[in-house]
Amino acid sequence: MAIVVSGSSGSLNRAELSQTPGGAVMTGSQALIFDGKELNAANTKRWSTAGTGTATYAANNSTLTVTTGQFLIKQSTTPMPYFSGYTAYTELTFDGFEPQTGVVKRAGYFSSAASPALNTALDGFWLESSGGTYHIKVYNAGTEIASVPFSDWYGRAELGDVDFTNFSVIMFDFLWLGGAALRMWVAHPTRGFVLAHAVPYPASRKGTITKSPQQFVRYDISASGGGGAMRPICAQYSPLGGTDNKSTFRTQVATAAIACNSVGTTYALMGVKRNATYRDVPVKLASVGAVTGSVNDTGILMLLKNPTLSAAITYAPVGKVDFGFATTQTVTAIGTVINATPTTQTGETPDIDNYEAWFTQSAADVFDEYVLAFSPVTTNQSRYGILTWKEFG
Repeated sequence: MAIVVSGSSGSLNRAELSQTPGGAVMTGSQALIFDGKELNAANTKRWSTAGTGTATYAANNSTLTVTTGQFLIKQSTTPMPYFSGYTAYTELTFDGFEPQTGVVKRAGYFSSAASPALNTALDGFWLESSGGTYHIKVYNAGTEIASVPFSDWYGRAELGDVDFTNFSVIMFDFLWLGGAALRMWVAHPTRGFVLAHAVPYPASRKGTITKSPQQFVRYDISASGGGGAMRPICAQYSPLGGTDNKSTFRTQVATAAIACNSVGTTYALMGVKRNATYRDVPVKLASVGAVTGSVNDTGILMLLKNPTLSAAITYAPVGKVDFGFATTQTVTAIGTVINATPTTQTGETPDIDNYEAWFTQSAADVFDEYVLAFSPVTTNQSRYGILTWKEFG
């Protein structure tokens, strides 16, 4: 049975946004991991859109529209890293979130199985507009843990005049461990952020509040009767403190050289991509390198996203990703260049530090491929590739 927390049951740090859900005064800085704004064009690098409805981009926003039987999802292309005992924050803005008959609208931090409807095995938490009102929902691998209607929110009196039809801002802060607490805040036009509700979880049931604390920032809408629309605007995710020294480094070093003989040809050295079993584990590229035997050899070392290859690389699980060494594959279409550096006998990029370094995927679990490649400037080289990445979980 789901937990339904009423307004008479007390609150958890209900007045202080400067306090973490665990009760400590927030003294660290938030580290921005995900910036979900869309300026001048739909941001397909940060967001994946999937479903049978229609997404229309205009004026720095994307409107999600559905009719009877349709659904549409707008989801971050990477899951977010969570660190035990460190508060995490996700903030979402939108409008057009008012209840509409036969329509369910959601905005939050959650995921689903990658089956066609993308609505099973829900895991995470969100604000939901359905059944003529608003609910804070929490699910654990398809099991409803909490469903709190607006009438039971702590902040219902202060938020009674908030119109979610207009520009709206909500923020969740939470602890999966070290307190297992979840709060949702709503920006009021005159009162600032007001605590809408807190879902205290400890001692209420076995297991964790959600199956995974590492979820996707997500909006979705579906219609069982009639139709409707909502407009996601922007979103962010940031844990308290940075990500330094909070990951597991993995390195693959080639033991066989790749012949890179022809100037004007780009040769694949190795490839890596997400693994479906660990779809909730964020992965970030850390560094790349390559070495050859002659000081006279020069070329360009590149890290490519979704290039077209002359033949597929064979992948196998390594750590929590899929990895493969290239053999004789060449690059026939470059895809997106994540990083490029000139190299002689040796060359490396010691720190790939940008949004493109995070491994990405679609809402339907189509995983992007990252290929370390080399384009020779002198002929008849043999290159050994080196690739390092970070796993957060």
